Amino acid sequence: MYGYPITEEEYLILYDESNNDRLIRIENGKLNTEVNTDKKYKPIFILGGIAYRKNKNVNFESLKGILNLQKNIIEMKFIHIARGSFDGVLNSDNLKKFLTWILDNDLYIHYSALNTLYWSSVDIIDDVYVFLKSRGIRIGFKDDSNPFYDDSDMRFNVDYLKNALYTYIKIDKDVFLSFLSSFNYPDIPEGSESKFIRGLYKIIRNKVNSMRRELSNSIEFHWLRSLLDVLKQCKDMSDLTLTKNEQPNILIKSFTDFYFNRLVAFPKSEHLFDEEITIIDKLNRLAKTSKQGEVGNYCFKKSEYYPIQVSDVVAGLFRTIFIFLDDKSLDEVNEFKRNINARQKECLDLLKLLINKSDNESQGFFFRIVPPAINEKNRILFE
Repeated sequence: MYGYPITEEEYLILYDESNNDRLIRIENGKLNTEVNTDKKYKPIFILGGIAYRKNKNVNFESLKGILNLQKNIIEMKFIHIARGSFDGVLNSDNLKKFLTWILDNDLYIHYSALNTLYWSSVDIIDDVYVFLKSRGIRIGFKDDSNPFYDDSDMRFNVDYLKNALYTYIKIDKDVFLSFLSSFNYPDIPEGSESKFIRGLYKIIRNKVNSMRRELSNSIEFHWLRSLLDVLKQCKDMSDLTLTKNEQPNILIKSFTDFYFNRLVAFPKSEHLFDEEITIIDKLNRLAKTSKQGEVGNYCFKKSEYYPIQVSDVVAGLFRTIFIFLDDKSLDEVNEFKRNINARQKECLDLLKLLINKSDNESQGFFFRIVPPAINEKNRILFE
């Protein structure tokens, strides 16, 4: 998604976050989120929840009666409603009750979804595009019938290459992170820009060569070959302005911008965030730089506040969805839809109803910074 619409209607918008790692950096060739743990890092951050018109009264107590959770559960979280991978989550009777309650009470759902590894690397492709454009070289993709260079839809072509780079990162993450670390990425030393691009070309080429026999007919292999063809044109690059940042090995310093994004997108709404200590001061500083009326009013609520707990369920659900979309291929998403059982289909249909209702109310309710292939898989899942 490029940019976001400004919604002038007045809502009460409640938020919780899922997978807020606060800071993502490279440590000894690995992500700090993977140090001292055997768990595989899932690069999905969600800021999401529920929303409704300001003048609406909502009986949240009725949801407690419908869900009838165990008495010893002090604070409701997504894991109390559904557990496991996406297919298991869709089997949850409590999730069905939860989604039905949101629909029956005329509420909306919303999310901002960020793929952290994608976000940390896409500027490389933007710099590549700027370089080739300055040389008068058109960038595109190639197959057996397509000319290599084609600027008929430049946004599509740039997205294609961003998708290709993320595909490589997924299948060779440790090598990629070690490579970035060797350049103190994104604080790439002045004069090392060409060396960086040539090095990136080399590690991708090595991976392509190693997978040629087993994956030569796959779409992923095709994407990587196209990316290599483009990078080969950039061996003399001397400028990585969009990529470089004077913060060695820090990929994401804070998620504050994604909170601020919501205030800007809904300037006449009231925003209630789950209390996040690392965000409060930074968001306050950002808000103070804005003119009156440019950002919505906001406050932070402790997680004991039940509507925030309801938002936790929404955020957790969408994180599960985007992890599923990140892990699965296009063919696997299609196969999943063909093979779901009746209970899973019922939950998926309820979720689709909620998404469509919310999107029709305001396109600003859904904001994604994810690889283009995930957007396509998301479309397939909910079509």
